[in-house]
Amino acid sequence: MFFEIILATTGLTLCLTHGSIFTSLHNRADFFRCSLCCGFWIGAIGGLVAYFTSTLDLASAVCMAPATSLVAQLSAILLAALSRIAQEPLHAEYPSIELLPDSDSDLKS
Repeated sequence: MFFEIILATTGLTLCLTHGSIFTSLHNRADFFRCSLCCGFWIGAIGGLVAYFTSTLDLASAVCMAPATSLVAQLSAILLAALSRIAQEPLHAEYPSIELLPDSDSDLKS
């Protein structure tokens, strides 16, 4: 159950910090731009809720805040890298290479 709660709180953190629907929050406070800050406090709240509903023991509930913060930051780094890769053209490194020959005569020579 611990990992499911971490995934849920990480998803909520990524939605709050990177979601375009929350741009008004991003403009008001820098807190909602930082995956570490937002992830820590969302993890702390999620840990408290899980502890008081008897879902997790105290040790796991205390570990929720730093675990959510870490997973949210690593996820944000991965998403940034993937979006950078998706924006690059596929043949940017080798623009002079033709993928297919124009005719059969090119194959013989």
